Amino acid sequence: MKQVLSIIFIGLLSLIVSGQTESEKPPTKIIFSPGLIYQGQFLGELNLMFSKLEIETGGSVIWGPRIGLETGYSQDKFLIAPKIGYEFSGLLICLRGNALVYIQDKKSDYRLLPEIGISLGGAMNLCYGYNFHIYNDKIENIGTNRISLTINLDLDLWKNL
Repeated sequence: MKQVLSIIFIGLLSLIVSGQTESEKPPTKIIFSPGLIYQGQFLGELNLMFSKLEIETGGSVIWGPRIGLETGYSQDKFLIAPKIGYEFSGLLICLRGNALVYIQDKKSDYRLLPEIGISLGGAMNLCYGYNFHIYNDKIENIGTNRISLTINLDLDLWKNL
């Protein structure tokens, strides 16, 4: 009888453990993410985030790669900056890393940009970042310190707030 109970117990325990290890992965969503940046001057940004979104009762977490574009005028000259990066935000923290190329006239200024900030459940992020100039012509009127406010436009994310 002890052997039968032991086999049943081990069988049930293995089912419970295997059920816990096979978690459902969140689907990838494309989220539009506009923003405003102050970096010695104001710039606008538009991003698409290929994100994973997990919504729990305690809050939401969003993460994934992003591509985007920053644009504005600097010294009456048009400035554009395509970028690629990765974001993790949720609960109260936002972490981002980006690689950008600022283009003005015929100058190209390559920079790396880590950012950290506060998040409103991943739906709205206020971040501080520092631009590291890494290659080519430096565009002097682009500041190295920056503050950015971005909004991740996803209905499920905003419903959870």
